[in-house]
Amino acid sequence: MRISLRSISDKICAAMKRDNMRIRNAFKIAVANFSLVFKTLLFKAIAFALFALIIGLILNVRLKPVLDCAAGIWEEIKATFASAYAGQETSLVAVSDRLDKLTAYLSSNVGSLALTAVIIIISSYAFRFVSGVSDCALIILVSEYMTGLSRPHFIATIIENLKKILVYQLINALITLICDVVTVAVAIALAKVLLGVSALLSVFVVALTFVAVGALTRTVLSQIATNVLSGEGKTWALIVRGLKSEKGYFGKMYAEYLVLTVLILYFSLSVGVFTLGVGTLLFGPFAALLLACVKEVDYFTINKRKYFLHYDSIVVPKELRENDENLLNEVDI
Repeated sequence: MRISLRSISDKICAAMKRDNMRIRNAFKIAVANFSLVFKTLLFKAIAFALFALIIGLILNVRLKPVLDCAAGIWEEIKATFASAYAGQETSLVAVSDRLDKLTAYLSSNVGSLALTAVIIIISSYAFRFVSGVSDCALIILVSEYMTGLSRPHFIATIIENLKKILVYQLINALITLICDVVTVAVAIALAKVLLGVSALLSVFVVALTFVAVGALTRTVLSQIATNVLSGEGKTWALIVRGLKSEKGYFGKMYAEYLVLTVLILYFSLSVGVFTLGVGTLLFGPFAALLLACVKEVDYFTINKRKYFLHYDSIVVPKELRENDENLLNEVDI
Protein backbone atom coordinates (compact mmCIF):
# COMPACT_ATOMS: atom_id res chain seq x y z
CA MET A 1 0.00 0.00 0.00
CA ARG A 2 2.87 2.37 0.80
CA ILE A 3 4.44 1.70 -2.61
CA SER A 4 1.16 2.33 -4.43
CA LEU A 5 0.44 5.55 -2.50
CA ARG A 6 3.95 6.77 -3.16
CA SER A 7 3.59 5.91 -6.83
CA ILE A 8 0.32 7.84 -7.05
CA SER A 9 1.89 10.81 -5.26
CA ASP A 10 4.85 10.79 -7.66
CA LYS A 11 2.51 10.75 -10.65
CA ILE A 12 0.48 13.67 -9.27
CA CYS A 13 3.63 15.69 -8.60
CA ALA A 14 4.98 14.92 -12.07
CA ALA A 15 1.68 16.00 -13.65
CA MET A 16 1.65 19.25 -11.65
CA LYS A 17 5.25 19.88 -12.64
CA ARG A 18 4.40 19.39 -16.33
CA ASP A 19 1.37 21.73 -16.08
CA ASN A 20 3.45 24.39 -14.31
CA MET A 21 6.13 23.99 -16.98
CA ARG A 22 3.57 24.71 -19.73
CA ILE A 23 2.42 27.88 -17.98
CA ARG A 24 6.04 28.98 -17.40
CA ASN A 25 6.89 28.34 -21.05
CA ALA A 26 3.82 30.32 -22.15
CA PHE A 27 4.87 33.21 -19.90
CA LYS A 28 8.40 33.20 -21.35
CA ILE A 29 7.00 33.30 -24.90
CA ALA A 30 4.65 36.14 -23.94
CA VAL A 31 7.53 38.18 -22.49
CA ALA A 32 9.63 37.51 -25.63
CA ASN A 33 6.77 38.94 -27.72
CA PHE A 34 5.86 41.83 -25.43
CA SER A 35 5.75 44.30 -28.33
CA LEU A 36 2.50 42.63 -29.40
CA VAL A 37 0.87 44.05 -26.25
CA PHE A 38 1.08 47.59 -27.65
CA LYS A 39 -0.19 46.55 -31.08
CA THR A 40 -3.13 44.74 -29.48
CA LEU A 41 -3.82 47.75 -27.24
CA LEU A 42 -3.92 50.10 -30.23
CA PHE A 43 -6.22 47.77 -32.20
CA LYS A 44 -8.65 47.32 -29.30
CA ALA A 45 -8.59 51.04 -28.46
CA ILE A 46 -9.58 51.98 -32.02
CA ALA A 47 -12.32 49.33 -32.04
CA PHE A 48 -13.62 50.51 -28.65
CA ALA A 49 -13.64 54.17 -29.71
CA LEU A 50 -15.61 53.40 -32.87
CA PHE A 51 -18.23 51.28 -31.14
CA ALA A 52 -18.49 53.63 -28.16
CA LEU A 53 -19.26 56.42 -30.63
CA ILE A 54 -21.88 54.30 -32.43
CA ILE A 55 -23.60 53.12 -29.22
CA GLY A 56 -23.41 56.64 -27.79
CA LEU A 57 -25.24 58.00 -30.82
CA ILE A 58 -27.86 55.22 -30.58
CA LEU A 59 -28.48 55.92 -26.91
CA ASN A 60 -28.58 59.66 -27.44
CA VAL A 61 -31.14 59.42 -30.25
CA ARG A 62 -33.36 56.56 -29.12
CA LEU A 63 -33.17 56.98 -25.34
CA LYS A 64 -33.04 60.79 -25.11
CA PRO A 65 -36.57 61.09 -23.61
CA VAL A 66 -35.78 58.40 -21.01
CA LEU A 67 -32.44 60.01 -20.13
CA ASP A 68 -34.10 63.44 -19.85
CA CYS A 69 -36.76 62.03 -17.50
CA ALA A 70 -34.12 60.24 -15.42
CA ALA A 71 -32.01 63.41 -15.25
CA GLY A 72 -35.09 65.39 -14.14
CA ILE A 73 -35.80 62.87 -11.37
CA TRP A 74 -32.22 63.10 -10.16
CA GLU A 75 -32.36 66.91 -10.13
CA GLU A 76 -35.59 66.87 -8.12
CA ILE A 77 -34.09 64.40 -5.62
CA LYS A 78 -31.01 66.62 -5.17
CA ALA A 79 -33.21 69.69 -4.72
CA THR A 80 -35.29 67.89 -2.09
CA PHE A 81 -32.20 66.85 -0.11
CA ALA A 82 -30.78 70.38 -0.39
CA SER A 83 -34.00 71.85 0.99
CA ALA A 84 -34.08 69.34 3.85
CA TYR A 85 -30.44 70.09 4.68
CA ALA A 86 -31.21 73.84 4.73
CA GLY A 87 -34.10 73.25 7.13
CA GLN A 88 -36.74 74.22 4.60
CA GLU A 89 -40.05 72.47 4.02
CA THR A 90 -39.67 69.59 1.56
CA SER A 91 -42.09 67.82 -0.73
CA LEU A 92 -41.80 64.72 -2.90
CA VAL A 93 -44.62 65.79 -5.21
CA ALA A 94 -42.21 66.95 -7.96
CA VAL A 95 -40.26 63.70 -7.75
CA SER A 96 -43.49 61.70 -7.89
CA ASP A 97 -44.64 63.65 -10.97
CA ARG A 98 -41.35 62.96 -12.73
CA LEU A 99 -41.61 59.24 -11.91
CA ASP A 100 -45.15 59.15 -13.25
CA LYS A 101 -44.02 60.75 -16.51
CA LEU A 102 -41.17 58.24 -16.85
CA THR A 103 -43.47 55.30 -16.14
CA ALA A 104 -46.01 56.56 -18.67
CA TYR A 105 -43.33 56.98 -21.32
CA LEU A 106 -41.91 53.48 -20.71
CA SER A 107 -45.39 51.92 -20.84
CA SER A 108 -46.23 53.58 -24.15
CA ASN A 109 -42.87 52.86 -25.83
CA VAL A 110 -42.17 49.23 -24.88
CA GLY A 111 -41.60 48.20 -28.50
CA SER A 112 -39.18 51.03 -29.21
CA LEU A 113 -37.21 50.32 -26.03
CA ALA A 114 -37.07 46.59 -26.82
CA LEU A 115 -35.71 47.41 -30.28
CA THR A 116 -33.11 49.69 -28.70
CA ALA A 117 -32.05 46.87 -26.37
CA VAL A 118 -31.71 44.51 -29.35
CA ILE A 119 -29.57 47.09 -31.18
CA ILE A 120 -27.31 47.47 -28.15
CA ILE A 121 -26.93 43.65 -27.84
CA ILE A 122 -26.09 43.35 -31.55
CA SER A 123 -23.61 46.24 -31.24
CA SER A 124 -21.99 44.50 -28.24
CA TYR A 125 -21.71 41.29 -30.26
CA ALA A 126 -20.18 43.23 -33.16
CA PHE A 127 -17.65 44.87 -30.80
CA ARG A 128 -16.74 41.48 -29.31
CA PHE A 129 -16.36 40.16 -32.87
CA VAL A 130 -14.09 42.98 -34.07
CA SER A 131 -12.08 43.22 -30.85
CA GLY A 132 -11.47 39.46 -30.95
CA VAL A 133 -9.78 39.75 -34.34
CA SER A 134 -6.65 40.99 -32.56
CA ASP A 135 -6.75 37.95 -30.24
CA CYS A 136 -6.86 35.68 -33.30
CA ALA A 137 -3.89 37.53 -34.77
CA LEU A 138 -2.00 36.94 -31.51
CA ILE A 139 -2.57 33.18 -31.76
CA ILE A 140 -1.25 33.10 -35.34
CA LEU A 141 1.75 35.32 -34.54
CA VAL A 142 2.65 33.27 -31.46
CA SER A 143 2.42 30.08 -33.56
CA GLU A 144 4.80 31.59 -36.14
CA TYR A 145 7.24 32.54 -33.40
CA MET A 146 7.14 29.13 -31.74
CA THR A 147 7.58 27.35 -35.07
CA GLY A 148 10.50 29.31 -36.50
CA LEU A 149 11.10 32.44 -34.39
CA SER A 150 9.55 34.56 -37.16
CA ARG A 151 7.76 37.82 -36.37
CA PRO A 152 5.28 38.70 -39.15
CA HIS A 153 3.62 42.13 -39.28
CA PHE A 154 0.48 42.45 -37.15
CA ILE A 155 -1.87 43.98 -39.74
CA ALA A 156 -0.42 41.88 -42.58
CA THR A 157 -1.16 38.74 -40.54
CA ILE A 158 -4.79 39.80 -40.09
CA ILE A 159 -5.21 40.49 -43.81
CA GLU A 160 -3.53 37.25 -44.93
CA ASN A 161 -5.62 35.11 -42.55
CA LEU A 162 -8.81 37.18 -42.64
CA LYS A 163 -11.07 34.35 -43.89
CA LYS A 164 -10.29 31.86 -41.12
CA ILE A 165 -10.20 34.64 -38.52
CA LEU A 166 -13.72 35.71 -39.48
CA VAL A 167 -14.98 32.10 -39.44
CA TYR A 168 -13.53 31.48 -36.00
CA GLN A 169 -14.74 34.82 -34.65
CA LEU A 170 -18.31 34.08 -35.76
CA ILE A 171 -18.20 30.92 -33.64
CA ASN A 172 -16.22 32.39 -30.74
CA ALA A 173 -18.22 35.62 -30.34
CA LEU A 174 -21.55 33.78 -30.52
CA ILE A 175 -20.58 31.05 -28.03
CA THR A 176 -19.04 33.49 -25.55
CA LEU A 177 -22.06 35.81 -25.79
CA ILE A 178 -24.45 32.89 -25.10
CA CYS A 179 -22.23 31.69 -22.23
CA ASP A 180 -22.15 35.20 -20.76
CA VAL A 181 -25.94 35.52 -20.89
CA VAL A 182 -26.46 32.07 -19.34
CA THR A 183 -23.81 32.72 -16.68
CA VAL A 184 -25.38 36.06 -15.70
CA ALA A 185 -28.84 34.43 -15.50
CA VAL A 186 -27.53 31.56 -13.35
CA ALA A 187 -25.55 33.95 -11.14
CA ILE A 188 -28.61 36.16 -10.56
CA ALA A 189 -30.75 33.12 -9.70
CA LEU A 190 -28.12 31.82 -7.25
CA ALA A 191 -27.73 35.27 -5.70
CA LYS A 192 -31.49 35.53 -5.08
CA VAL A 193 -31.57 32.08 -3.47
CA LEU A 194 -28.48 32.58 -1.28
CA LEU A 195 -28.95 36.24 -0.39
CA GLY A 196 -31.44 35.31 2.33
CA VAL A 197 -28.96 32.84 3.81
CA SER A 198 -25.78 34.90 3.72
CA ALA A 199 -24.73 37.94 1.68
CA LEU A 200 -21.06 36.86 1.83
CA LEU A 201 -21.90 33.33 0.64
CA SER A 202 -23.99 34.80 -2.16
CA VAL A 203 -21.08 36.94 -3.41
CA PHE A 204 -18.68 33.98 -3.16
CA VAL A 205 -20.95 31.63 -5.15
CA VAL A 206 -21.59 34.26 -7.85
CA ALA A 207 -17.85 34.90 -8.24
CA LEU A 208 -17.16 31.16 -8.30
CA THR A 209 -19.81 30.71 -11.01
CA PHE A 210 -18.23 33.36 -13.24
CA VAL A 211 -14.72 31.92 -12.77
CA ALA A 212 -15.74 28.28 -13.29
CA VAL A 213 -17.83 28.95 -16.41
CA GLY A 214 -15.22 31.34 -17.82
CA ALA A 215 -12.49 28.71 -17.42
CA LEU A 216 -14.74 26.06 -18.99
CA THR A 217 -15.48 28.29 -22.01
CA ARG A 218 -11.79 28.97 -22.53
CA THR A 219 -10.99 25.27 -22.26
CA VAL A 220 -13.61 24.26 -24.85
CA LEU A 221 -12.64 27.01 -27.30
CA SER A 222 -8.88 26.70 -26.78
CA GLN A 223 -8.12 23.89 -29.20
CA ILE A 224 -10.79 25.02 -31.66
CA ALA A 225 -8.92 28.34 -31.91
CA THR A 226 -5.49 26.80 -32.38
CA ASN A 227 -6.68 24.15 -34.83
CA VAL A 228 -8.60 26.62 -37.00
CA LEU A 229 -6.00 29.42 -36.85
CA SER A 230 -2.77 27.40 -36.77
CA GLY A 231 -3.76 24.10 -38.38
CA GLU A 232 -4.07 23.06 -42.02
CA GLY A 233 -7.19 21.58 -43.57
CA LYS A 234 -10.89 22.24 -44.03
CA THR A 235 -12.33 24.61 -41.47
CA TRP A 236 -15.18 22.40 -40.23
CA ALA A 237 -12.86 19.41 -39.93
CA LEU A 238 -10.49 21.53 -37.83
CA ILE A 239 -13.39 22.68 -35.63
CA VAL A 240 -14.47 19.06 -35.02
CA ARG A 241 -10.86 18.12 -34.30
CA GLY A 242 -10.61 20.97 -31.79
CA LEU A 243 -13.73 19.73 -29.99
CA LYS A 244 -12.26 16.25 -29.60
CA SER A 245 -10.00 16.65 -26.60
CA GLU A 246 -7.06 14.27 -26.37
CA LYS A 247 -7.34 11.69 -23.61
CA GLY A 248 -6.20 13.09 -20.30
CA TYR A 249 -5.76 16.67 -21.52
CA PHE A 250 -9.20 18.22 -20.97
CA GLY A 251 -8.96 18.03 -17.17
CA LYS A 252 -5.41 19.41 -17.21
CA MET A 253 -6.42 22.26 -19.50
CA TYR A 254 -9.45 23.11 -17.38
CA ALA A 255 -7.31 23.24 -14.22
CA GLU A 256 -4.81 25.38 -16.11
CA TYR A 257 -7.44 27.88 -17.31
CA LEU A 258 -9.12 27.89 -13.89
CA VAL A 259 -5.86 29.03 -12.29
CA LEU A 260 -5.20 31.54 -15.09
CA THR A 261 -8.73 32.97 -14.86
CA VAL A 262 -8.36 33.54 -11.11
CA LEU A 263 -4.90 35.10 -11.55
CA ILE A 264 -6.04 37.37 -14.38
CA LEU A 265 -9.06 38.49 -12.36
CA TYR A 266 -6.91 39.11 -9.28
CA PHE A 267 -4.20 41.10 -11.10
CA SER A 268 -6.77 43.02 -13.17
CA LEU A 269 -8.53 44.21 -10.01
CA SER A 270 -5.27 44.85 -8.14
CA VAL A 271 -3.64 46.76 -11.00
CA GLY A 272 -6.85 48.67 -11.63
CA VAL A 273 -7.17 49.76 -7.99
CA PHE A 274 -3.53 50.66 -7.30
CA THR A 275 -2.95 52.48 -10.62
CA LEU A 276 -6.43 54.07 -10.83
CA GLY A 277 -7.18 52.03 -13.94
CA VAL A 278 -4.08 53.07 -15.90
CA GLY A 279 -2.29 49.72 -15.48
CA THR A 280 -5.33 47.86 -16.79
CA LEU A 281 -4.68 49.36 -20.22
CA LEU A 282 -1.48 47.30 -20.46
CA PHE A 283 -2.45 44.31 -18.35
CA GLY A 284 -5.55 43.53 -20.44
CA PRO A 285 -3.64 43.10 -23.74
CA PHE A 286 -0.85 41.24 -21.92
CA ALA A 287 -3.42 38.82 -20.48
CA ALA A 288 -4.75 38.27 -24.03
CA LEU A 289 -1.19 37.58 -25.22
CA LEU A 290 -0.53 35.18 -22.32
CA LEU A 291 -3.75 33.25 -23.06
CA ALA A 292 -2.75 33.01 -26.74
CA CYS A 293 0.64 31.61 -25.67
CA VAL A 294 -1.00 29.09 -23.32
CA LYS A 295 -3.31 27.91 -26.12
CA GLU A 296 -0.38 27.42 -28.49
CA VAL A 297 1.78 25.66 -25.89
CA ASP A 298 -1.12 23.25 -25.25
CA TYR A 299 -1.58 22.81 -29.02
CA PHE A 300 2.11 22.01 -29.59
CA THR A 301 2.17 19.71 -26.54
CA ILE A 302 -0.95 17.78 -27.55
CA ASN A 303 0.28 17.39 -31.13
CA LYS A 304 3.79 16.49 -29.92
CA ARG A 305 5.60 19.23 -31.82
CA LYS A 306 8.84 21.02 -31.02
CA TYR A 307 8.66 24.74 -30.31
CA PHE A 308 11.02 27.64 -29.58
CA LEU A 309 11.06 29.61 -26.35
CA HIS A 310 13.82 31.89 -27.66
CA TYR A 311 16.90 31.68 -29.87
CA ASP A 312 18.86 29.46 -27.46
CA SER A 313 16.05 27.26 -26.17
CA ILE A 314 13.78 24.76 -27.88
CA VAL A 315 11.26 22.48 -26.17
CA VAL A 316 11.26 18.91 -27.48
CA PRO A 317 8.40 16.58 -26.45
CA LYS A 318 9.39 13.42 -24.63
CA GLU A 319 8.05 11.22 -27.45
CA LEU A 320 10.30 12.91 -30.01
CA ARG A 321 13.31 12.63 -27.70
CA GLU A 322 12.67 8.90 -27.34
CA ASN A 323 12.43 8.51 -31.13
CA ASP A 324 15.74 10.35 -31.58
CA GLU A 325 17.37 8.11 -28.98
CA ASN A 326 16.08 4.98 -30.75
CA LEU A 327 17.43 6.23 -34.07
CA LEU A 328 20.83 6.88 -32.52
CA ASN A 329 20.88 3.39 -31.01
CA GLU A 330 20.40 1.91 -34.48
CA VAL A 331 23.38 3.79 -35.89
CA ASP A 332 26.68 1.85 -35.99
CA ILE A 333 29.52 3.90 -34.63
